[in-house]
Amino acid sequence: MSSVHAKHRSSQAAPATARTTRHRRRRWAWVVLRRYVLPGRPRRVFAALTLLWVLNIFYLIVTVLSARAADFQEGNPVAKELVTSPLSLTAYKLTLLISATIIFLAYRRHRIAELGCWGACTVYLVLAHVWQVYHG
Repeated sequence: MSSVHAKHRSSQAAPATARTTRHRRRRWAWVVLRRYVLPGRPRRVFAALTLLWVLNIFYLIVTVLSARAADFQEGNPVAKELVTSPLSLTAYKLTLLISATIIFLAYRRHRIAELGCWGACTVYLVLAHVWQVYHG
């Protein structure tokens, strides 16, 4: 019986070093991230689309409110023609947003759709920062 205990003790792993502890923590964090936070590509695409809608609506509101200012210049050449009419600008932006949403939802299981969603969100986050600087 003592040989079984001796054999068991010799097969036990060496005490955890700082490196292995960090590796275990990273692995644990990855498991939590993978299981609960990022449960699947379609869900991540839905999350990115939700953020994209919020950012687009913010951008539309700020554009319409800023268009009333005398020194406002729209950077988008198509929207520049529509900025004088808030209704036509809203219809234009919503048409583009709905079209993009339909495309992203159709391909939500593909990596390129997820990357496209997050790329669009990044662009709109940069635009939100530009608006903050512009009005700040």
